[in-house]
Amino acid sequence: MPSPLYVGALFPLFSSLKYLDTPTAALLAFHEINANPTILPDYTLILVTSPDGGLIDTDCNRNTAMIKLLNQTSDPQYQPMVGILGAGCSSASMGAAAISAMNKIPQISQSSTSSTLSDIKNYPYVHPHTPGTPLLL
Repeated sequence: MPSPLYVGALFPLFSSLKYLDTPTAALLAFHEINANPTILPDYTLILVTSPDGGLIDTDCNRNTAMIKLLNQTSDPQYQPMVGILGAGCSSASMGAAAISAMNKIPQISQSSTSSTLSDIKNYPYVHPHTPGTPLLL
């Protein structure tokens, strides 16, 4: 049986329609990765969801993102957490960055545009990635 690898996830679901495709893309990517036996053999990527199975909304709020990610990273059922996807909006991503740094978990912020997040000294575990930005691994 494959070992689980958890990825924390935060999305600005209801603040703007422009972000609604991100959760779908993430779920499709996880499905494709898990279905391919040559990618991460012996592991299954699992996107962390809310207790009711829904996606976790930050409403583009720094404090909301921080609290919701803290809940995810401190829950033993989501270990090992190997990455964080989110939080979409720059302000929410900055809040989540404090938790990702505290836990030393890399964070990809899929649509944050603030140049502040590119400051590796203040945000060492964050990689803001918007379309057209090279993804560094």
